[in-house]
Amino acid sequence: MFAPTERNRTTQNIQFNSISHHPTCLLRSTAWSVETKTRRIYYQAKRPPGKVSVKFRERQTVPVLLEGIPTVWLVSPATILRNQQVELLFNKEKLEFVPATIKPRAISCLRVCYARTMDQTKLKELGLRLFEINAFKFGDFKMKVGINSPVYFDLRVIVSYPDVMNTLSELLTEYIRQIRVDMGVHLCGVPYTALPIATLISIKADKPMLIRRKEAKTYGTKKLIEGKFNAGDKCLIIEDVVTSGSSILDTVNDLRGEGLVVTDAIVVVDREQGGVQNTEESGVRMHSLFTLSYLLNVLLEAGRIEEKTVQSVAKYIAGAQIRSDGSFMKNGTKVVNELSRVGMSFEARADLAKCAITKELMKLIASKKSTLCLAADLTSSEEILNLVERVGPYICILKTHVDIVEDFSENFVKSLQS
Repeated sequence: MFAPTERNRTTQNIQFNSISHHPTCLLRSTAWSVETKTRRIYYQAKRPPGKVSVKFRERQTVPVLLEGIPTVWLVSPATILRNQQVELLFNKEKLEFVPATIKPRAISCLRVCYARTMDQTKLKELGLRLFEINAFKFGDFKMKVGINSPVYFDLRVIVSYPDVMNTLSELLTEYIRQIRVDMGVHLCGVPYTALPIATLISIKADKPMLIRRKEAKTYGTKKLIEGKFNAGDKCLIIEDVVTSGSSILDTVNDLRGEGLVVTDAIVVVDREQGGVQNTEESGVRMHSLFTLSYLLNVLLEAGRIEEKTVQSVAKYIAGAQIRSDGSFMKNGTKVVNELSRVGMSFEARADLAKCAITKELMKLIASKKSTLCLAADLTSSEEILNLVERVGPYICILKTHVDIVEDFSENFVKSLQS
């Protein structure tokens, strides 16, 4: 029996019949510095200590030593980044004890949070239902990041299926509670597909919601974040599908820019292409209801796809690990500039842009579907304003020559900006 205990709190018991025949459970852990004054949960093990090989999302194998009383330690500092999220999946197929030969010293302590396994029947049924309504499909698809993919997710279709929306929001709400993520004060869906999902979770969990606009309004209050909040409030992000995590990071940056605290994101599907690592580097832990690998296995077990499809997608995932800067990771090596900007969509270029002005320009080009820049070589402010009124919806940039505008004034500038 393992009994996770938290100092100054009630002991929580997890009943195991034996090490090799216990029910599946998920332990989500985050590495913390030993000196960090943070809340910690310590594991007491009434069994001989042993070393466990654990599979990471990035398919690294990392040894973890169960020292027994009173602490669980991380053994391999070379393969673990401080504060990197770890997933330990214990079941009779994947749990393997070997003699403990490495003694952990001065390694980061693990803050361990126990979560009961989600109802696998409901998860599998939802996965199959998503496939039935074409929320994801197989073929050859051009992705937002500029590369082709053998699988494509489009969760926008779920708004036409109330039963799917209800089931998904219920499972996500249950999942958030079970993994014990602090919902904080607010929820915020990444625009736009995640907005209806976040709305339903907000209602079911009785948590207020914020709405983040992709662009600030140019009229009225000109807000980027809609809703009532205070600086210092905590906000949990909700997202539908994650590839590189860039959309989550855009939302994180805007929320943090308003003084909100963001540490966690809940996603429906993780495509397992680097999103976990990229968000972790920005201080955000990503938790997914589904992974692409899990959905593939569900479809394979149900006879909806063939083994060769699973192998094809697995090969694609292994060769398409995308970093936040747009580079790829192949065989553990960073490949820079593999993506051609010419072949990328403007949305993808906006996600990868480091310059704030470039990012806004790429978004503007994408939304207006125009790359036109107009040079207004006119000498009258009235003429320029009349011209802008006619062509404004069709251009991205207006180039003026203020030195030749005979009646230039501050009001003229304000009129252009309004």
